[in-house]
Amino acid sequence: MRNAKTLAIVVALGLGLIFLNPFAAQAKKKHERQKGGLPALEDRVDALTIRVAALETADIEQETDIVALETAVAALQGQNQFACVNADGTIGNHSTGVTSVLLPTLTGGYEVDFGTKDIHACAAVATIGTNSTTQPTTTIPAGFISVAGDPGAALDADGEVDSDAIFVQTKDTTGAAANLAFCLYVSCP
Repeated sequence: MRNAKTLAIVVALGLGLIFLNPFAAQAKKKHERQKGGLPALEDRVDALTIRVAALETADIEQETDIVALETAVAALQGQNQFACVNADGTIGNHSTGVTSVLLPTLTGGYEVDFGTKDIHACAAVATIGTNSTTQPTTTIPAGFISVAGDPGAALDADGEVDSDAIFVQTKDTTGAAANLAFCLYVSCP
C-alpha cells in the first residue's frame, strides 16, 4: 500500500510538472515583453553600452580633428610676419623671432631678419611711420621706402636665393637717403 501511495504522488507530481511547463514558459515570455523587469533592464543597459562606445569613438575622432586644426592654425600663423622699426634700427612691435639692424655703411639702409623663416618667395610691403605707443610722434616724417630681398643672401644648392631677411632703404622727400622709422609686412604663400 505504501508503494501505491508513493506511486500516486509521483504520478500526480509528474502530471503537474508536465501541465505546468507550458504555463511557466508563457509567463516567462509575458514577463520579457513587459516594460521594466530584469530582462528589459538588461536590454536597455546593452543599448546604452553600445551608445556610450559610439560616443567615445566620436569623441576620439573629434580630438584628432582638433589636434589637426591646431597644427594647421600654427602653420598659418607663421606665414605672415611684420616688424615696426625705429629710425635708429631698433625694433618696435614685431612678430616672434624678427630682428632688425641699421646698416652703418648706408644711410637709410636697414636689414630686417625673420630668423629661420625662408621669405624669398614672400611679398614684402613697407610704409614710412611707426605704430609705437611708447614714442608717439606729433608729425610723421614724409619720405620714400623701398624693399628688396637681402642682397647679401647666399644661394642655395638649386641656385636660388635662400634668404630670411629683407633689405629696406628709406629716403626723405627730396630723394636723399635718410634714417626713417617704418613698418614692414611680409606675406608668404
